[in-house]
Amino acid sequence: MYLFLIVSAAFALFTGLDLMNRVDVYKEYLSASDKEGFWGQQYAKHRLGFLRSGIGAVLIMAVILVFLIFNLVVLPKAPSASWYLWTIKVLGSSIGVGVLFVLNAVLTLDFGKKVILGIDNSATEKAAKRELTWQDRIFQLRPTFMDAEVDLKEDFDGITELDNPPPPWFMWLFYSTVLFAGVYMVRYAWMKYEPSQTEEYNQAYASYQASKKAAMGKAEASVDENTVTLQTDKAKLAEGETVFKTKCATCHGPDGGGLAGSGANLTDEYWIHGNSVKEVFKTIRYGVLSAGMVAWDGQIPPDKMRSVASYVLSLQGTKPANPQPPKGDKMEPKEKF
Repeated sequence: MYLFLIVSAAFALFTGLDLMNRVDVYKEYLSASDKEGFWGQQYAKHRLGFLRSGIGAVLIMAVILVFLIFNLVVLPKAPSASWYLWTIKVLGSSIGVGVLFVLNAVLTLDFGKKVILGIDNSATEKAAKRELTWQDRIFQLRPTFMDAEVDLKEDFDGITELDNPPPPWFMWLFYSTVLFAGVYMVRYAWMKYEPSQTEEYNQAYASYQASKKAAMGKAEASVDENTVTLQTDKAKLAEGETVFKTKCATCHGPDGGGLAGSGANLTDEYWIHGNSVKEVFKTIRYGVLSAGMVAWDGQIPPDKMRSVASYVLSLQGTKPANPQPPKGDKMEPKEKF
């Protein structure tokens, strides 16, 4: 902890002294008659000499990092009653903010570069030096001071025409897009080596439908008396009717009116074990041992039991041929079609 503090304070002190020295030198530059000569000769003699060629910015960054690490990692673990640690925290944060401002001046402001690093990056200075920047060299660009070399001597209303074509790398990039377009047309549109966008869409959609059907199948298989819901779809009710007439009509009759001495009437308002879709599903699934009703769990899939339960509830109010007398309690419908 103290090592962080000592190193940070040393960097901050050294950077601050050098910065004050640079400001004094810059004041001398403002009063110098030969400013170009001052920048080239006198400035290097007056400053401390260690923070040059961008090293000053690196040290400033080091100061920021040290203080931020110290304040964010070390000090939060210290006891809140340690007043001297809180004093260091406030001091470190203040210095950190200060060097951030200095760094902003170094990296973004021409005036700050002059004062702190002794670098003049103004457009006038660049043009006077007639030097290509590293960006110009890498991207093969022509700066404005080279306009005279490509001037076509055609002037109209103060507008001159320059023979300044795009750099070769840009043209090759453009040619590569043309080549790619040709290969794409041959491969996808003419030779049909690969599916078109429409075909890819249809394939993806078919895959989605298959996965959706599989997911729905799993959901259907997991239906129970707690998650079952009423089915009103005609196809589902027809499915329930088919299963009912195959499995249930033996006791309840093909029209749901019930058989004497056997199954109850499912078309009236009287119910023994409840008339909600969940209660009917539960009755179908687990049966009623005392009444001799079979448990269909394991014999009828859960999704088909849901269809049967919905079909049974759809029989309410119908007129069977030979209805059995009411059994159970009169109940109002809990679900309606």
